[in-house]
Amino acid sequence: MLPPKDNCAAILLGIALACLPLEGSKTFAQRFTFDSAACKDGGDGKFYGAAGRLVLAIPADELTHIGSLPQGRRAELPRAPDPSEPEGCPDNPFQGLTFAFGYQHRVIRGDTRNPPDLQGGVPRQLRLIAAEPSFWGLQPSREKRFDDVCREYGIREEAGGDIEVCYVKPALDLASRQQWAAYLKADTKKYMAPFDRPFVARCGGALLGNAEEKHRECDVDYKLFESLNISYEFSTREVSFDQIVNFDRKIRERLLSFEVRDFSWAE
Repeated sequence: MLPPKDNCAAILLGIALACLPLEGSKTFAQRFTFDSAACKDGGDGKFYGAAGRLVLAIPADELTHIGSLPQGRRAELPRAPDPSEPEGCPDNPFQGLTFAFGYQHRVIRGDTRNPPDLQGGVPRQLRLIAAEPSFWGLQPSREKRFDDVCREYGIREEAGGDIEVCYVKPALDLASRQQWAAYLKADTKKYMAPFDRPFVARCGGALLGNAEEKHRECDVDYKLFESLNISYEFSTREVSFDQIVNFDRKIRERLLSFEVRDFSWAE
C-alpha cells in the first residue's frame, strides 16, 4: 500500500526524501567542529576525510563525529600533498576510522500547501566505517540470514516498493505480522547494493510486553566504497517497508556525491 499523499518524510543529511526543504542537522552540532577558513585557500565549508586513497569532501556542518585511525596504521597510508595544513583541509585529508552524520526524519501531517505540522523522529546517526576491501561487515551474514529465514519459516510477502519480506514467526502469540522480526531484500532486477550485492535490511520485532507497538527498529549495513562500509538505522514509524528502497537510494546518492575523484596524493 502506498503512503498517504499528505505524509512526507525527510532526512536531515542535506537531502530531502520528499517535500521538506533542505536543512543541515542541528541535533549533534556540538560534537564535531571544523573551521575550513583555517585552510590556506580560505576553505570551502567542507571537511576532507580519507579512507586509504579514497577522499570525500563532506559539508562540515553535516558531520557529527569522526574517529581517528591508530597511529601505527597511518604509516602505511599515502602522503598528503601538504601535511603542514590542518587535517581536514583539501591538501591534507583526515585519515579516519569512522565518519558519522546526524539525521532525523520528519513527517508532515495535513495539507502541505500550508505551514506544515512537523513531527520530529528520533535523532539518529549514519556511519561510514573504514574497512579493507575484503571486509564486508555484517552484509554477508544478513544476505544469508534472509535466505535462511525465508526457508525456515516460509512466511514471505511482497511489501511494495520492490521489497520482499520474510518474517521470523515468534514463539509468543503475536497475531499481527507488524510485530514480528523480519528480513527484507530488494528485487535484484531493480535495486542492488554496490558491487552487485543484494540490498538487505534487518528489522527487529516488537518489544516483549508491548502488544500495541506496531513499529520496528531496522538497520542496514553494506560496503559503499571499496574502503568504506555504511551502517544506519531507522524505524518503520518513519520509513515504511515500501519506502526503504527510495530512502536508501537518496542516502547513497548523497554520500557518493562527496567522492573526490582522481585526488592527487604526494605518494
